[in-house]
Amino acid sequence: MKILYLLILILLIAPISAERIEIGQGDYIYQNETVDISLAGSWPDYKVAWCASNNPECDPPELVVQLKGNLHTYWMDPSIFTHYGDYFRWDGEWHRGENSMAFRYMPGERPVYLNLTENVTVNETLVPVKLGPFRWVVARGDNLNFTIVTNRTDPCHLWIWSDSDSLYGIPLNNVNSTYFVELSSSQTLGLQPGSYKAYLQFDGKNGIQDIYYNDEYLMSPYNTKIAPVVPLTYWNLGNARMQYDEYANSIVYYDDEIIPVDIIIGDPAITITSVSQEENKLYISGSTNWKENTSIILKLDPENYPLANDAKFHTWQTYVYGEVDEYRTFETAVKISPGDLAIGPHHIDMQKYGDTDSPISSYDFKRTDTYVMPTPTPERVALFVDPDYLPIPVRQTVTATPVQNMTAKPAATPTKTPVPVNTTIPAPGLTPGAIPNDMTGVTPEETIPTTSNDTATNASGNVTLAPTPTPDPNIHVPVPVWVPVLAILIIIFRRKP
Repeated sequence: MKILYLLILILLIAPISAERIEIGQGDYIYQNETVDISLAGSWPDYKVAWCASNNPECDPPELVVQLKGNLHTYWMDPSIFTHYGDYFRWDGEWHRGENSMAFRYMPGERPVYLNLTENVTVNETLVPVKLGPFRWVVARGDNLNFTIVTNRTDPCHLWIWSDSDSLYGIPLNNVNSTYFVELSSSQTLGLQPGSYKAYLQFDGKNGIQDIYYNDEYLMSPYNTKIAPVVPLTYWNLGNARMQYDEYANSIVYYDDEIIPVDIIIGDPAITITSVSQEENKLYISGSTNWKENTSIILKLDPENYPLANDAKFHTWQTYVYGEVDEYRTFETAVKISPGDLAIGPHHIDMQKYGDTDSPISSYDFKRTDTYVMPTPTPERVALFVDPDYLPIPVRQTVTATPVQNMTAKPAATPTKTPVPVNTTIPAPGLTPGAIPNDMTGVTPEETIPTTSNDTATNASGNVTLAPTPTPDPNIHVPVPVWVPVLAILIIIFRRKP
């Protein structure tokens, strides 16, 4: 019984320790984490070094940290480990053929993995993650900044096999299996239009970039007896990819993973794919190889509107959208009335906004007239047609469904009502309540009397003519007797001398 009490007392007094995290070479460590780092450090110096991505030789390193204290419960102090990425064992120099990787320092917190194998029912359907893209459509001279999704987390470098060695071994940034690619305008401008092969080079299990480029040479971190350097010359850069493949096959320790990428370089272009019209509007859709969110400017007949204010009212702006693995698209509506344009050819110029040196694409159309046949007289109307005088299609719109069925009542037959003498109407071109600039001394309260030939507006808004009197032969007006007698007397008195 005493032994049982003693065991219970020991269990109550013993502290409850947290889960121990042991870090081996190449494992991930997260900021502010307490881990067992004893296996990652190198005896007897226990120093680790961090190197910047633009320093491939890492000699000397940008940051060297001395591991001190109890390495079995070591706290990753953010004020000491100020850079994220790969840390290597360091004793003052590099040793060829040695796995010098220590650990990988990451921001955030260590992921918590749930055990879903013990009778756990998941009702939610997981959305599959789309990897890539591994096909890029690029406008020559455009600057790119996009992401690549993978199921990897090891360091990655981009090789674009062209006659420009500035595109060999470009390091990529990585956050949560998403890699970021940045290509400058000068880098893409140096590529001639065409299709190019590219490699995404991942460091693999050993965490080492087994092949890198340095000053016209393909090199390896291993002993030169195992992997001698391969010289590349500018006149032979077309075979650089083949030389890389041969070099990789010759290295015994090579375990880098390669994902091929197809890159399509083309001169900047904007292509119209669809045009439709609506009342006083043209809907224009197109495609382009400019990157997403590029602003496109559309100008109507720029040579006809040299003044800034006129040009502004005939200029429109839209934006490009779409993924990098296909041609991007755009769609916009420009407000143009056929009646406002002269009969004949017209065009809309399209160009990248803010880049006056970029190429201009044009859409040509014509404004013409046609007769429609209403009852009782044909009417001449303006409309837009394409350069071959074929009608631009009318944009299809969705008609709204009525809420309820209503029976329309027949409209009452309007009757002509004589205009009273004191009826007043506004002057032609004068809005009631407004004072025109060419009428001085006239106030909104003053009115202009109508005459018998004036027009008036009835309650329904229709203009009706005032009735004109017509003689009726069946109507006789009696004349008093004294009227003819007075007339005879006047005639007799005028004849007397």
